[in-house]
Amino acid sequence: MYLLQAKNALKVYRYDGCRCHKPMIQKTDAALSEFSTQSLWECFCSHQPGFAIRYMVYHHYQSKKWVVKPGLKLGVDFLLYPQGGASRGHAQFGVQIVHPSSLNASKHVDRPLPWVLSRVLHQVAKNFVMVSVEPTQKSEYGDSDVLALLANPPPSLDLLFSRFTLLELGISRFC
Repeated sequence: MYLLQAKNALKVYRYDGCRCHKPMIQKTDAALSEFSTQSLWECFCSHQPGFAIRYMVYHHYQSKKWVVKPGLKLGVDFLLYPQGGASRGHAQFGVQIVHPSSLNASKHVDRPLPWVLSRVLHQVAKNFVMVSVEPTQKSEYGDSDVLALLANPPPSLDLLFSRFTLLELGISRFC
């Protein structure tokens, strides 16, 4: 999505006679159609819960010249490497996304607790950053509908991104 939306360096095509979950059998130029950025966004949001928030965080750090990699091996959403990637050194930050839906204390969240992540990241010499995506203005839907607002974006994703801000909180452990 980043190469398509931010860099305009990729075109994504779909086979018109094929569903998303079935492999393509025929490859004819007449049956291929190009995904627009908007239609691809809607497709990703419908198939992956939380995609919109993850992408906004990913896009934020990519645009700040960090190399963003999955952080699954350390229990975080992303690992941030300095420019040049993993081949040029170790990740400096572990990023955990705090989803708006997880802010409700009555809901059980199946994620590691922040102090556990802080300890793990400290042991491997990484800084811990918690990130939350928040609307820049209060919407008529209320704060809890951030996911709904992200899933139904305006015609331009740039306009959508301007409606949200990322709040970052660095957490360090006392030695």
